[in-house]
Amino acid sequence: MADFETDASTTEDISAPLISSLCHTDEGFPRVSRSSEAYAELLARTERVRRRSLRILYLSMFLANVGFSVVFSSAWPYLQYLNPKVHESFVGWVVGAFSLGQLIASPLCGFWQTRVNTKVPMIASTVTIILSYLIYAYLHVLPNPEIFLVASRLLCGIACGYAAILRAYIAQSTSLNERTGAMTTMIACQSLGVVCGPIIQTVFVPLGQIGYTFEPLRLLFNMYTGPAFLNTLLSIANLILYFCFFTEVYVSDTFSPLPPPSPPTVSNTAPSASRRKCR
Repeated sequence: MADFETDASTTEDISAPLISSLCHTDEGFPRVSRSSEAYAELLARTERVRRRSLRILYLSMFLANVGFSVVFSSAWPYLQYLNPKVHESFVGWVVGAFSLGQLIASPLCGFWQTRVNTKVPMIASTVTIILSYLIYAYLHVLPNPEIFLVASRLLCGIACGYAAILRAYIAQSTSLNERTGAMTTMIACQSLGVVCGPIIQTVFVPLGQIGYTFEPLRLLFNMYTGPAFLNTLLSIANLILYFCFFTEVYVSDTFSPLPPPSPPTVSNTAPSASRRKCR
């Protein structure tokens, strides 16, 4: 990363990928002087963008774990509803498919992030998780629904492989002093999603198994498919946030929203008597 000149009067181009050798973004920035008010405003705006992007990632982690946990409380009754002859042991395949997908996707997503950026794998993962929710919601019209249920959970696990990307980005976009708090917030959102998943499933229980149907789209909205449709809408909203509001901002461990201090001035006074004596 390039460094700025130490002369405060120098006018410099601080467009991506550098801002005073402290942070860089994928947004374009105008040419400003470090001694101007525009420079301070630029740093403040970059800080706002950075914090906004972190909040979007917290929401992403929450939604991913809601989708992960909402199935646990309803997987077995949903399987019995789709195929009364299915054996209980098949639930193990449903649960294990998610973990298998995440195991496969996590290193691949990390490799992908190093080759491109953070936004592209996150968008691709969100599209994948939307597809998994739609398959889950339309299992009643698919042949061999239990097989497609496993495929849906496998896709969901592959999509949630981007959790490793979220943690890596947080480590790169926070300073050393604030990194612990940011990681703690991420874990809290993850745990909250796991807790809220079964609660969301409970909210849809009054719909029952029959629920409501919309024949033109072959849509069934009942206690099992309701959470999937809700998660689909939330994931679409999250996708819009990625496209419209997420901006990658990376900082060093010494990041500060303030401009770097001016270099110390060199005194031109004569050396002291003690220094003359040493000479």
